Amino acid sequence: DVAKTNQGSINCQLVSIYLSIDGGITYPYLVIDSIPNTGTAEITVPSYPTNKARIMVKAMDNIFFDVSDANFKITSTFSIKSDISELIVCDEDVVTVDLKLEQLGDLKAPIHLRILPPYDTIVHEFSDNDITDLPSKVTLSLIEVNKLVADEYTIVIEGRSGEENIKTSFSIIKGLASDEIVLKAPAN
Repeated sequence: DVAKTNQGSINCQLVSIYLSIDGGITYPYLVIDSIPNTGTAEITVPSYPTNKARIMVKAMDNIFFDVSDANFKITSTFSIKSDISELIVCDEDVVTVDLKLEQLGDLKAPIHLRILPPYDTIVHEFSDNDITDLPSKVTLSLIEVNKLVADEYTIVIEGRSGEENIKTSFSIIKGLASDEIVLKAPAN
């Protein structure tokens, strides 16, 4: 029921649907954009396992929104967790991050790991890929990290099994290399 929001003075013809996985505190995931305001929509629910999922329907051409009244559960057949959330590097050429994969249900296909854009161009390798035996520990090696410019990089890793995909992330904070630091003061 669109409660007549598609008529009269409100006249909202398009809505977007967002997903929250923290009980409605934030809605960071756009599920579908600019669809007709008919009261129904067929969506693919993103694979973000949680017990605190909520949906927000937001008007595209007006200022109203509506959120689901109660949390719902999104399940997955596997999970991926990084052993770190942040990694600080300076001169290192190679850094490694351990990923822990757990089975939560019946896998439909092997799990294939990859780094998502824009940082998929960083030279990297996984110690194992197309994983079928869970639980499993996979080491991600990032190579030539010392060639990155000083900045913060959020690395997003996706595990895909059939149509299901799960993501985890961590940050690399690349500092200046020791040969890039020049003392300018005091002069002596």
